[in-house]
Amino acid sequence: MYGVQKSSRLISLWKIMDKFRAIELADVIRNLASYRSRCQTGMKLASPDNLAAHSLGYYTNALAHIDTAPVEPIRELVTRICMFLESDVKRLCEKINLRNAKIKIGQTLRHLRDEDSRVDFSSLDTDLRNIEEVIRSDCFNIKFIQVDPKLSDYLDNESLFGEPVHENFRSATEDIKSAGNCLAVGLPTAAVFHLMCVVEWGLRAFAIDLGLLEVSVGRKNNKAKPI
Repeated sequence: MYGVQKSSRLISLWKIMDKFRAIELADVIRNLASYRSRCQTGMKLASPDNLAAHSLGYYTNALAHIDTAPVEPIRELVTRICMFLESDVKRLCEKINLRNAKIKIGQTLRHLRDEDSRVDFSSLDTDLRNIEEVIRSDCFNIKFIQVDPKLSDYLDNESLFGEPVHENFRSATEDIKSAGNCLAVGLPTAAVFHLMCVVEWGLRAFAIDLGLLEVSVGRKNNKAKPI
């Protein structure tokens, strides 16, 4: 699973939303759209005769009826957007590990700060659109598996064969749990592999109990020798 990867185990939808800060992410996308709207309003207000004035940090109210979104001088808007990208968007991308978005934001911040005299509403709108697209792309690249609620009891269940098996065959715990996970996500062949391993652990214990074989506890140096 790409993204926050502290555990490879399956988790609930609620935990996914929490890990990936779904509410914060929605706020970021909404605020990016709001800033883009301001830029687009600025472009509408910029007639061919006053484009130069816009690039110097001024705007005209002559066509203010075009859009009700507030428009501010380009310099002030760039400052606001830089603060937003640095304090909100970049930090969120770091938290949920949106790597490409984080890189893109860093590049945009350097561009806006180093070439602020050449930034206009159009280029600023393009920068914000590119950031939004990279965030969405990173999110689309994160894959999850949806499990039928009827099979949820199979997930990460160490006691799938009951408590007596769980208590007496600790060495088989991981394979039992993995078999359940495989069944839950529709991988029966993989489940069979883990179930065969469970049988192996049982045979080892049985052989040792009967005193028929000297069997190593782990799978390394896995040699059975008649006694």
